[in-house]
Amino acid sequence: MAITTEGSVQLTNQLAHPPVEMESNYIYGKLRVYRINFTQGAAAGDANSFARLIRLPAGKIMLLGTQCVLKISALGAARIVDIGWEAYRDKSGVVVAADPDGLVDGLVATAATYTIFSVPPSGVAGAGILADTTKTFESSSGVVLAAQCTGDTLPAGATMQGLIVVAVE
Repeated sequence: MAITTEGSVQLTNQLAHPPVEMESNYIYGKLRVYRINFTQGAAAGDANSFARLIRLPAGKIMLLGTQCVLKISALGAARIVDIGWEAYRDKSGVVVAADPDGLVDGLVATAATYTIFSVPPSGVAGAGILADTTKTFESSSGVVLAAQCTGDTLPAGATMQGLIVVAVE
């Protein structure tokens, strides 16, 4: 064995002659914070109802999972919440399929709870599922993020509040 000094892909690209250009959402990206305030209306939604949370802008957007958090009011027995995205069009116009649990899968919301999109809260069933803590979207018209309540109704007056943090150009 020997002591080694190796560089990241980004550093290697920066130090190359000529430098290798990288997309700005991966280096020198600007952070954008989206605040979420959702309240289910006066009527409960049937099981599998959606709470539409926010539309991310068109372009290449990197969602930073460890910075995204959603606090959910107590929904009642047997309620599970998944967080993902609706179908959207990529930059060439091809439809990308919806993935209702692409960001958080199986969060138990019987009692009030919260989730960080890439790290399961301590002692709370359900987990964020972003393996590398980020998710990159590239769309021609934006991407709508949504939470789905499964197992039973989405109760009238239920709330979801939080922050979505992304890196953009």
